[in-house]
Amino acid sequence: MAEKDILHEARELYKVKTGKNFTHDHAWRLLRDEPKWKTIKGQAKDDSSSPKRTKISESGAYSSSSNPDDPEVREFQRPIGRDEKKYTTPQLHAEAIAFRAWMKQREIDFQILMANTFSMNQQQLRIHERLLEEVNKRLDSED
Repeated sequence: MAEKDILHEARELYKVKTGKNFTHDHAWRLLRDEPKWKTIKGQAKDDSSSPKRTKISESGAYSSSSNPDDPEVREFQRPIGRDEKKYTTPQLHAEAIAFRAWMKQREIDFQILMANTFSMNQQQLRIHERLLEEVNKRLDSED
């Protein structure tokens, strides 16, 4: 199928789906060769007929039952995402784990500090006092 035929078909499909003519030809000419708009290996051209895919590697590759011999299908390696990039080094990953543990301890300390002691019996009050002392020691050692 020639490129003109494909573009004509795409414009017709756009008009059917939106009820308007496609008016962004200038943008399409600028962006059509960008990796985001190329067909990625493992994705069918028609999403309605594509089967479910499963991830087969950590790099983000997926299994595919689409036609792998299709010359228009290009292999494309997606860049590392912003959130994934944060944890690319073991040191950053360890720091993130330590920060989560620190935050969890702060939440527990806050619950102890804000506990309602009005309905506590004497034994519960003694336990609460010991917990408050521990919280104060932790908070003092951080300063």
